[in-house]
Amino acid sequence: MIEVNISGPEMDLTLKIQNLDASNCESVKSSFKKKDISGIRVARIHLEEVKFLDSSGVGALLSIYKSFQAVSAEVVLKNPTPPVLSVLELLRLHRIFTIQMD
Repeated sequence: MIEVNISGPEMDLTLKIQNLDASNCESVKSSFKKKDISGIRVARIHLEEVKFLDSSGVGALLSIYKSFQAVSAEVVLKNPTPPVLSVLELLRLHRIFTIQMD
């Protein structure tokens, strides 16, 4: 569900799911909470595979964001798909998250 790669103070989280919604947001959050994020300064959440994001999924992303804020890490959303980007912009979350497109 979440693939994690750590390189020094950088962490890449790749969501290996098509929908981030009520059906799986709790398992995403619990998978993330098992990770040691101390010492992380930049966290990239790769969203290339996520085609659908609902309010529960937004809650999961914000929960992860808050965890990284607690250790003063920057959070970057990488390559959100157009439907996901639309939700993020509609909710004005592009003002909270840094969004990068490759």
